Amino acid sequence: MRRVSRVAVIMVATTLVTLLVQRAVGRPAGAPPPTAATGGAVTAVKMVRQAGANGTSSTSFMPLPGASTNVTVPAGTKAYILARFTGESHCDVTLYCLVLITINGVEGQPASGSDLRFDTGGGQYRSLSVERSRGKFNPGTYPVQVFFAISGTGSFVVDDWHLTVERIKTS
Repeated sequence: MRRVSRVAVIMVATTLVTLLVQRAVGRPAGAPPPTAATGGAVTAVKMVRQAGANGTSSTSFMPLPGASTNVTVPAGTKAYILARFTGESHCDVTLYCLVLITINGVEGQPASGSDLRFDTGGGQYRSLSVERSRGKFNPGTYPVQVFFAISGTGSFVVDDWHLTVERIKTS
């Protein structure tokens, strides 16, 4: 009987410690809560890709040449726009390399500006990705554009990239 009581006390204590740790490290103070969106069928897909390399040493976001497309939401519908960018990164900088996706001229969600570190310095080639979304969009045509920049000094090269943009039906 005593053994069962000790096991129960240890289990309760472990659970409480786990919950306290999760609460302490789960989300930094002041961080916004996650947001959610629900869509229906994917009603269109656009893809843009390039096998060549583009580089920047700019600390301001610059358009990645060619990494853009337009998505049209048909009359009588509404849609979310989901954009996914993948590419080979060579980030040879003192801090980190940045990628930003805008949808209709506004940063996709979750919007984090220069807080999204696409890659860190070190000069190694690696394949990475980022995905952003926005919506609900009314009928119209909306541009999607990828930007890139560096933080610190050095250079950032993006090679063999692919931009996939999906239109997702919603009510």
